[in-house]
Amino acid sequence: MPKLIDRNLSSTKMRRNYWYSAYTTAINEHIEWIMDSIKYSKDGYIRVMVNDFTKELGPNFIGRHYTSIFTGLRHALFDEGIIIDIGKHMNGDDIFIMRFINNGDNPSTDNIRNIKDKSRQKCRNKNLDPDSTKGFGYISEVLAAKFLRIRTCFDMTGIFNYRDFDIYQHEDFGRINVKGSKLLYYKGYYYWSFNTKKNKIPDFFFCVGYNDTRTEVLCVYIIPNENVPTHTIRINKNWDQDKDPYYWYKQDPKPWNDLFHTLKLEDCPVLKTRS
Repeated sequence: MPKLIDRNLSSTKMRRNYWYSAYTTAINEHIEWIMDSIKYSKDGYIRVMVNDFTKELGPNFIGRHYTSIFTGLRHALFDEGIIIDIGKHMNGDDIFIMRFINNGDNPSTDNIRNIKDKSRQKCRNKNLDPDSTKGFGYISEVLAAKFLRIRTCFDMTGIFNYRDFDIYQHEDFGRINVKGSKLLYYKGYYYWSFNTKKNKIPDFFFCVGYNDTRTEVLCVYIIPNENVPTHTIRINKNWDQDKDPYYWYKQDPKPWNDLFHTLKLEDCPVLKTRS
């Protein structure tokens, strides 16, 4: 990655942003470096030369004007919880300045962003169905955060359905992606299925398995990302120690289930109250 620039050698100017999906793919492999650099910076910002950073994005971006690079990155990085601005190095070269999102940040007035924001309004106005896929995922995320006694990315940024991981950053587990699955049945086998999409960003996957009605926690696995070789983690309910490839990451589900039954979902500002 490019060399970071000292904060005393730069100034900032804002630009309007648009959405270019190609930037999401290009930036994905650099997200971990960016987040770690911001986390350990002295003032919560990092600064890099535009030309250096563009080279890291790949040959398809070299030669584009810096404003074009900026507008593409601004939207892609916002979905990762990062704000990017344009600044100047003391030698006159253009630089990118990045930091984590604050609750008051607004990514854009662009129509595409507005449409996307509207689709997420139900996640901010107590109108998310707790029995939907997103609602079920949110409950699992909150359960893990309460078990660890830390905040979720949604708590920290106000962004629902945070990409790539749900909890950042735990002292022992780092970046955590929480997965929930109800008990499934196929051809005589009961199992849980957790879709990881081979996501390389989280350090650990917290896999919470429920009964078929999602009213009891029956299993919990805390699995290091490096030990997840496929897009899906599948756990058979009746596996014994010899057959279960994730046996050593299996947790006692009782304290998780006990905590699950203390969650006051009716008081949640996100979830719609069940009738």
